[in-house]
Order: sequence, then structure tokens, then C-alpha cells
Amino acid sequence: MKKSLRVLIVEDSEFDAKIMVTLLRKSGYEVVFERVENAEALREALKSQPWQLILADYNLPLFNLSCE
Repeated sequence: MKKSLRVLIVEDSEFDAKIMVTLLRKSGYEVVFERVENAEALREALKSQPWQLILADYNLPLFNLSCE
């Protein structure tokens, strides 16, 4: 039986996100994920449910997480 894993992926490349999910699945996880590309989507995803793992791209040129 595969272990379930809820993953939030902060990534501007759909291809890169798919690679991450594929690697997790090959490692034996049943992955449920959401990919977000901007600060507003990240805020909403963090409010929507608890995540077990957050994978974030180090360089997101269009990402602006300003404090309001």
C-alpha cells in the first residue's frame, strides 16, 4: 500500500512540477498535489488545507510575496 502525501508545489514550470511528482510516485508515494505560480495562489492554497510537504522553486522572477 502506497503512503499518501499532500504536496504543495510553488513552481512556474509545469514540466518541472511534473518531474517532482513523478519522482515522488516512483519513490512509493500516492501524491495529491497542487501547483501554484504566484503569491496570491500560494496564500489561498495555504488556507485551503494542511500540506505535508511544500516544494518551492528557488528562483521565481514573477513571484512577489509582499507583506500587506
